[in-house]
Amino acid sequence: LRFAVEECHKRGMEAHAWIVCIPVGKWNSPACKALRRKYPSMLSRDKEEGYINPANTQAATYISGICTEIVKNYDVDGIQLDYIRYPETIKVKEPKAKARENITRIVRRVYADVKSIKPWVKISCSPIGKLKDLSRYSSRGWNAFNRGYQDVEGWMKEGIMDQVYPMMYFKGNNFHPFAIDWKERSNGRTIVGGLG
Repeated sequence: LRFAVEECHKRGMEAHAWIVCIPVGKWNSPACKALRRKYPSMLSRDKEEGYINPANTQAATYISGICTEIVKNYDVDGIQLDYIRYPETIKVKEPKAKARENITRIVRRVYADVKSIKPWVKISCSPIGKLKDLSRYSSRGWNAFNRGYQDVEGWMKEGIMDQVYPMMYFKGNNFHPFAIDWKERSNGRTIVGGLG
């Protein structure tokens, strides 16, 4: 990471550390087993996959700890939260509003902790590419707000997300209306469509 940051800075580029937040890999992999030993109540299982349970109060502390360790030890320009959502394969047992609050609690903690160390470090995420259904266009059941439990618009309004890179892996009317929707809901934050 130090090498990547130095090389980016030599070229006038920013370097953002990419953090995979919720998935932790195969349930029986050495890494997942080690994490389960250290935080037995924080991890959950979905078939063969392990993930950090966003409902567990340790999740925000754990993920924020990774981000702050990076910010303290490396001259990164940003922290990019990927997979900051419930895994799409699981059936969430909580009400949708509670599930969204669980994810927001993690984002809020990361933002506050990172900014307390280096206020200039940008916090960003890569949400599901469609925020919500639109009046004329459906997300076909795959959107950030109702499927990934990502209240990205709320994060931008609250000011706990500096940049958003929605996964806009679509064409035509599955792309353009949703790209416009992101821009209209940006609250002055930077929106850059991640293209497939």
